[in-house]
Formats: sequence, structure tokens, C-alpha cells
Amino acid sequence: NLPGLVRKLQAMGIRTLVLTSRGPEYRSATEREFKLNGYDFSKSALPAKQLPNGEFMPYDPANPEQDGLTRDEIAMFGLKDPKPVTYEHGILMTAGQHKGAMLLTLLHDARENVDAVVYDDDNIRHVANVYAALLARGIEITAFHYTAEDVNVSKFEYGSKDDVTRRWRKLEQTLEEVLQ
Repeated sequence: NLPGLVRKLQAMGIRTLVLTSRGPEYRSATEREFKLNGYDFSKSALPAKQLPNGEFMPYDPANPEQDGLTRDEIAMFGLKDPKPVTYEHGILMTAGQHKGAMLLTLLHDARENVDAVVYDDDNIRHVANVYAALLARGIEITAFHYTAEDVNVSKFEYGSKDDVTRRWRKLEQTLEEVLQ
């Protein structure tokens, strides 16, 4: 019932967006899966000013203030050289970067003031990073750690990958033969 709940929030005028660790190269697949599962975040995307279409660097390490970060935050978050991100159709693809920092850069470019954020993630590290980053800025934040998929995630992370590896090698070999 989650897609229906999201639609109700959107109908109430509440901005909803996705903050994903996936990189821009996964945009098409990500958008396809959201659509197949009944989600459309473009309707409620947080409008942002001056963000380019396509990939862009979320902040300039030499001048982070212009992108909504302070030098202290760069150090506190342990940020390295930025990687390209995209923000389109209500989906911010952060390419594995600190989600709290990435959200702050988006909020900096928002055309609307954001008084409060409700954040949900299945990775406790991301929950903590977003919570701490927004709290330090004085932005009201309620954050949830989604745990319903923990068993499946653990099976994937710690389970045998032999079958998947074998099938991948077979596909790779077939593609090699076909494409030559």
C-alpha cells in the first residue's frame, strides 16, 4: 500500500522525493522500476533552481558555500572529491556520496523553503548521516530506519554468490561469442 500512501501525501501538496545511493548510470532502470511499482515522484518533486539537466557536480570543494555546504561540513562529513549526480523527476542520484551532504546541496538550490523533512532509509548509516546533517542546520527532521527487508538484504550480502557468478560468466561468454 506504500505507492497509494505516497500518492495521498502528494495530493496533500507534500513534496516527496527519492534520495538514492545509485549513480546516474542507473537512472533509466531506477525510473522504470518506480513506474512499474506505481510511483511517480515527478509530480511532487522539490523544484530546484540553477541545477543543470543531466550530470553535475554537487559541490565545488574549493568553494562549497556556493553549493550550500560549509568547509567545516566538508571536513565533518569526510567528503572527498565529488562525483557526478543527477536530480530529475524527483530523484536525486547521489552516486554513493554522503546523503546528508547531498540533501543539503539540494535544499540549498530549492525554490521553496523546507521547514521539515521526514526521511526513511533501509541503511542506518544513511539515516544517521541525514539526521545529523539536517539537525545541525536547524532543519526539523524525523528519520526512520526501515528494517522490513533486513533478512533479504542479509541473505544477499552474506549468501553465496556462486550461482549468480556462474550465470554471469555464461552470459558474458555468450555475449562475447555473439558480438565477435
